[in-house]
Amino acid sequence: MVEGLVAPDAKARYVPVLATRVPTVGNGGIKVANGNETVTLHLKPNQKWSDGTSITPQDYAIYYLLALTPDVGNETAVDPVQNFSFSGNDMTITYKGIYAPALYYNIPAPYPFEYFNKKYKTNVAASLLASYDFTKDTAYVNSSAYKGSELQKLAKAWLNDTYNSPSDIFNGPYKIGQWTQDQRVTEVP
Repeated sequence: MVEGLVAPDAKARYVPVLATRVPTVGNGGIKVANGNETVTLHLKPNQKWSDGTSITPQDYAIYYLLALTPDVGNETAVDPVQNFSFSGNDMTITYKGIYAPALYYNIPAPYPFEYFNKKYKTNVAASLLASYDFTKDTAYVNSSAYKGSELQKLAKAWLNDTYNSPSDIFNGPYKIGQWTQDQRVTEVP
């Protein structure tokens, strides 16, 4: 229901999904500089959510920032990534050192940031999520500025959301048609 940038196919070969190609050393998408691995992904243009709104850089950064919050407490899921930023349709990810499973783990998938703001009645500033930086973002979520902030309100609401309403938005080829909690989910094209 939520697609990522690259994914393994049935034969465990990586294929582009929201990216235009799989980054490799040969095509210049994977490089090592100063002991850190950098992966550059070329995103397909004009990506949309199921409600027709555009997928933005904030949609890629929101999960990473949420994972760092003390409320979510999933820092280890995003720890290998030092930062990522955007230039046009390119996302450049810098890892902390050489990160062998870079294509399998820790490539951000989009989550609907503006939809979350609307659904949870929060007003997290888009500027907070224009890029991701582990050091800067960790300092923010551990500071007194985070406590009681719109981001903390969003994090708490997101944690308590079973995200199972057929009106929720997705970017994949399927959406929830019917949901019976702890029993069955029906996905429809």
